Amino acid sequence: MELSSLRVKNQPSTRREEVYQHLKHGIITCALPPGQVLYEGELAEHLGVSKTPIREALTQLQQEGLVKFLPRKGYLVTTLTLRDIQEIFEIRLILERAATVLAAESITDDEISKLEQYLTVNIDPNDKSTVYRYIQANKDFHIAIAEASRNRRLVEHLERVFNDAQRIQYMDLDTGEGPWAWHRDHERILDALRKHDKEAAALAVEKALAEAGARLLSL
Repeated sequence: MELSSLRVKNQPSTRREEVYQHLKHGIITCALPPGQVLYEGELAEHLGVSKTPIREALTQLQQEGLVKFLPRKGYLVTTLTLRDIQEIFEIRLILERAATVLAAESITDDEISKLEQYLTVNIDPNDKSTVYRYIQANKDFHIAIAEASRNRRLVEHLERVFNDAQRIQYMDLDTGEGPWAWHRDHERILDALRKHDKEAAALAVEKALAEAGARLLSL
C-alpha cells in the first residue's frame, strides 16, 4: 500500500475529513490502484486511527462511486473501462458545455480573475505533490465556471462527475501532452468568457474534451 502514514490527532470531524481526503488522493493518483481491496483494520493500523473514521470515509467514497463494498471482505477500488471513460467524457461535454455557455452570459470580472489564478499553478513531473495540486487546480477551474453559471444543481452534478474525471486526468498527464494541452484549452475557454462569447466558449469546451478523449482512448 503506497500511502504515507497520517497519524492524525485532531477532533473526530477533522480526523474523518483527513482520512477521507487521504484515501481519495490515493485513489485519484492510483497509489490505491483500481481493483485493490481496502480493509478497514489494515487502513486503521496503517494510518494510526480507529476504524470509525476509516469506515465513514469509505462510506463517503462508496457514495461517490470510487469504491464498492464487498460483503465480509472490504472495499474494492472501482475500475475504469474504456466505456466508462467514454461515458465520463460524454457527460462532461453535456454539463460543461451548458455551464460554460451560461457562465459566458453572467460571469463577473472577479470570477474571471479567480479563473486566471488557477492557470498559474505549475506542474513538476518529478514532484508528485505538484501533480496532485495541478489536477485539483484543473477541477477548481471547471467548477468555478459552473458556479459562474448561477445553476447550483449543475455545479453539484459536475462535482460528482469529477470524482472519476480526476482519475482519468491523472492518466492524461502520463501521456506527456496533457499539461500543455490543458493550459492551451483553458486559455481558449477563458478568452471566450472574457468576451462573453457563448458560441466560442461552447466550441472551446467541445474541442478540449474531444482532444483529451482522443489522447486517452488511444493509450
